[in-house]
Amino acid sequence: MLTILKKSNFAHKLYEYFLSAVTIISPTLNTRLYYRISHNRKLNLDDPKLFNEKILWLKLNRYKDNPLITQCADKYAVRDFLITKGYIANLVELLAVYDSVNDIDWEILPEKFAMKLNYGSGFNIICKDYLKFDREKAIRKLLKWIKSKYYLSHSEMQYKNVDRKIIVEEIIETQDGDFPADYKFYCFNGEPKCLLYCTEREGSQAMKTMFDLKGNILEYRDDTTAQIFPNPVCFDEMLEVCRGLSADFPFVRVDLYDKDGQVIFGELTFTPAGGTGDYNVTGDYVLGEWIKI
Repeated sequence: MLTILKKSNFAHKLYEYFLSAVTIISPTLNTRLYYRISHNRKLNLDDPKLFNEKILWLKLNRYKDNPLITQCADKYAVRDFLITKGYIANLVELLAVYDSVNDIDWEILPEKFAMKLNYGSGFNIICKDYLKFDREKAIRKLLKWIKSKYYLSHSEMQYKNVDRKIIVEEIIETQDGDFPADYKFYCFNGEPKCLLYCTEREGSQAMKTMFDLKGNILEYRDDTTAQIFPNPVCFDEMLEVCRGLSADFPFVRVDLYDKDGQVIFGELTFTPAGGTGDYNVTGDYVLGEWIKI
């Protein structure tokens, strides 16, 4: 019944409300239930082996009320973490920070900017031409997003104590005006092992390919696209940034951009896909073996 409910667009909100209510009762119960719905099997939290299982174990046992995790899951506070680690040069320019929608000074914003909430996923507004920008539509989105308790539906406890803010940053684009490729590095105790290379993210046909660090395709996902590894000139710098930012964690995904040879930090992700990522059997086992808990 819940699987049907999940797939129904009409009932999706009801499904999310149900999962959120379960989190209030028990984050562990929510996690077990959601995993069962997503993967059609029981979640092993007693002796986790798979990548998703270990991610969920970490979520329930290490992330709740962990000040460092909370800071690094906060897209605003994480900037101080990068500065402390010596990576200020990899931060995109911060244009403004607001505590509420009513505080936004729309008149000072530049022609192009990226506006987002400092927690969760998908709370982004991109403006490439302020003269064509729909301010009222943006306000409606922000009012809805800032009221949401994002962490509840998947019990992503690292977001629970984030002090909500709206941040405005310089837009990340190449000299051609395109969005740069996204390099999502899977890092384990300070060592990047592989990456998910994402292109065409703004279109309807996003392309995702997993590579090892030598540029070989890894068949760890069922949605892998056969792309050629671009081998960016800044790849060694990307690896150095990853090592520095991931050293404190058994696992974190370090998301970086290649902006015409300049490494730009995106975010730190502790629970990719909420801990229910679409990995095949091989990928789930191999990635899981790299997490030491």
